[in-house]
Amino acid sequence: MMGEMERNRMNNRKVVPNTAPARQRSALRVSTDCGYTQKGTVLIVAMWVMLVLAGLVMVFARGMRVETIASANQLAAAQTEWVSREALAFVTAQINGTDGTRRPGEDVSC
Repeated sequence: MMGEMERNRMNNRKVVPNTAPARQRSALRVSTDCGYTQKGTVLIVAMWVMLVLAGLVMVFARGMRVETIASANQLAAAQTEWVSREALAFVTAQINGTDGTRRPGEDVSC
C-alpha cells in the first residue's frame, strides 16, 4: 500500500527512452522535473574554486612569513649597528680618560 506522498513523488517523474548507443545505455532513463541530469557539477566546480583559494592563501601566508623573517633580520642588523657604535664610544671614552658624559678638555662648571 503506497502512501499519498510516494504516489505523488512517482507521478512527478518522467520516463524518457535513452537514445545513447546500446552498449552505453540502460533500458530507460528517469529524469526529474527540472531536466538536469548532471548532478554534482556544481559541487565539483565549488571544490575547484576552494582549491584555488586555498592555494592563494598558502602563497600569501608564505610571503608574509618571508616578510616577517626579513623584518626581524633588519631589526637585528640595526641593533647590532647601534651596539657597535656604543661600544666604540665607550672604548674611546676609556682611552680619553672620561666617563663618557663629557668631552675631553671640556671644563666642568658648577
